[in-house]
Amino acid sequence: MLLSLNAVNAVAPLANLRQLFDLQELDLQIGRYQTDLASVEARLADDSALVKARAYLSEREAMALQLRKEHASHSQGVQELQDKAKGLDQRLYGGSIRNAKELEALHAELQFAKSQAAEEEDKLLNLMLALDEAEAGLATSRTDLGLAEKSRVETIATLAKEQAALTQRLQALSANRSQLTPGIAPT
Repeated sequence: MLLSLNAVNAVAPLANLRQLFDLQELDLQIGRYQTDLASVEARLADDSALVKARAYLSEREAMALQLRKEHASHSQGVQELQDKAKGLDQRLYGGSIRNAKELEALHAELQFAKSQAAEEEDKLLNLMLALDEAEAGLATSRTDLGLAEKSRVETIATLAKEQAALTQRLQALSANRSQLTPGIAPT
């Protein structure tokens, strides 16, 4: 009888040891799934690419707006200088001025007005080129933002499915753990 009692005592610790090993394996799996779930949740919360794309678009819009304002201002300045030159030209060749010195002074003033208008036209042309580039960049930024938003929606859908699967698996593992722990005798 002594032999059979020792055999029963030897089997019980082995069963307890097996349950402890299973519990440890289950805890490791739960830990991995929790890490994976935390990673998925972090990626769900991370919309930094969208924030960056929106900020870049905002910068481009501000730059284009500034260039439009400068363009309008320079356009008005060119128009005023051209009107001034036209008025001087009409006075010069209209026949109303007879004095040679006054004609020379008016001619010099006309040449100065024309040179100023030409300089402003060059600046306006450069502004127009810069504005065209800014508008093209703005269109590209809008497209990039649209693509980033579409990608984010797709990513969120994928990550939400992954999150649901991980949560479900974690719940199943936790239920298994709850069933396993009562069978382990305290040591």
